[in-house]
Amino acid sequence: MGLNYIYCFLFGIIIYFIFNNKNGFSIGIDDRVSLIEDEPECDIHEDCGEGEFCHNDGTCTVMVTKELLEKEYGYKFSDLFIEDGIFKLYYIDKFNKKKKEIDELYQGIDELYEGSGNSRPYYAIPIRALKDGFDSQGTRFFYLTENTDRGEIIRSRISVKELDHPSSFLLKTFTTVPFGYGYGQKLMFLLSKARVEHESYQNLQITEFEPLGGSEKAYRKLFRLSVGPTWPKKGDEPFSIFKPSKDLMKALYIVPHGIYLVFLEELMAKSLYFQERYAEGEKYWNGILKNFDIKPDEVNDTFYSFLMSLSEEDVQKYLKYFDLKNIDKNEEFRKKYDAFIASL
Repeated sequence: MGLNYIYCFLFGIIIYFIFNNKNGFSIGIDDRVSLIEDEPECDIHEDCGEGEFCHNDGTCTVMVTKELLEKEYGYKFSDLFIEDGIFKLYYIDKFNKKKKEIDELYQGIDELYEGSGNSRPYYAIPIRALKDGFDSQGTRFFYLTENTDRGEIIRSRISVKELDHPSSFLLKTFTTVPFGYGYGQKLMFLLSKARVEHESYQNLQITEFEPLGGSEKAYRKLFRLSVGPTWPKKGDEPFSIFKPSKDLMKALYIVPHGIYLVFLEELMAKSLYFQERYAEGEKYWNGILKNFDIKPDEVNDTFYSFLMSLSEEDVQKYLKYFDLKNIDKNEEFRKKYDAFIASL
């Protein structure tokens, strides 16, 4: 009884860290949704006062713009290097401030983003000086803007860091303002386009991130788009901006066990309870691989791109509560894989 209580207490702690993690991948939730009124306050930006924009929820709101960050906060953005209609993608090139100034500016920017409906206002904001597009830890910040006659609204932000092996990047933070309007998809689409059109970005592929539990479906949607026909790729490569590692594939496609695979080893490696959950997840994943005659230690990009291409309906049908004993369903699943390979 005592041990069970301890395990439940530890489980509560790890869930707290997961949902309060500030170094994760989040597409965000608009905290202003509860404030939406029956009658919108505005339909277009011109309905609002000076310095305000017509927010997606129909209210006049002060939004964070590229011009504001340049004028009031000292950001220097790169030249525009990729765009799609009214959407433009930049990176922060220079942010030459002392530590005390940065701390003060950070708090002000955080509050501005929060006021505009950004549920992760602290994501992808520099906390160190930037030179030539990087901070002292090798982190780069990409910002998606929407061009309006009142300025360029910051719609999505990510921070990425190159890992030790070539063409491998960690997605540290990812957020949109607000959630649910496709701004995150647009940012990743433009990065995919930049990989194809600009030589300096050709090795940019995201292989790692720490997804927050409960948002796996949103990540899988991004993966599905990224391997689909509409996102630019180089030559006949199967992947565009996302080329996930084996651990990341486990985290997103062990349904519903992925959360343990991401956080277990670092946070609770000495807990028998979580070791058992981790082993359960590994057994689950290995069972999926066995159905396709893939060895557990094998990195199989073709299989990964197949899983990434699955509709959410198929993910739920074939991967949720996967059981090797369900012969008919697993044979049907293998036929889908065979058809996928034949289409390459």
